[in-house]
Amino acid sequence: AIAGKVKGKVVVDVGTGPEAILAQHCISSGAVRVYAIEILDDIYELAKARIALLGLSEKIILVKGDVREVNLPEQVDYCVCALVGNMGSSDGCIPIMNSARRFLKDGRNMIPLRSVSYIGCIDLETVRPSYCVTETGAGYMERIFEHHGGSFDLRMCVQGIGEKELLSEGSVFEELDLSEPMETEGTREVVLQITRSGMLSGFVVWLELHTSEGIVNNILKSQEI
Repeated sequence: AIAGKVKGKVVVDVGTGPEAILAQHCISSGAVRVYAIEILDDIYELAKARIALLGLSEKIILVKGDVREVNLPEQVDYCVCALVGNMGSSDGCIPIMNSARRFLKDGRNMIPLRSVSYIGCIDLETVRPSYCVTETGAGYMERIFEHHGGSFDLRMCVQGIGEKELLSEGSVFEELDLSEPMETEGTREVVLQITRSGMLSGFVVWLELHTSEGIVNNILKSQEI
């Protein structure tokens, strides 16, 4: 998606991270320059060192601050971002991406373009996923339970679940069009059609990421390959 869009263009990379990976991809794909924005102090310093080591300081301009507050010296052609979470907006990307649109000459020029999260039913006793909860993670959960006043169901990231493990058809859980302003809150009615027998004991949510027109990665299908 990046290689097909950014050659000869000016780009902004929202939440560039310690390696400034998307910014690097843009430059290697022919972008004129990239404004790489990072809010966290330690990550900013790591990104600064990495960009300098690669000799890209003149092409990747690192900007420290909150995307919603910083300004750029010029309008850019494309925005790239890795903030879309494993459940679309779960990492809080909507207000950030809504704000980032002001950097663009054309607000539709977002990479990724769309994010669709699906939900389906599974039989946890049959699938038996490995949750791999670390001691640190368990301690974090216990503190949340204590603050809440009791335990509750958690969202866990699992691997190795494919379409054959589903008890139902997938239904759209959330759909984000990053090329347009997005609502920060919303509701959606979900209907799940059961397609095979089993004990319904859990739900799985997975991402279908449209990085560009015709370039789609469905995580559930990818795990089966």
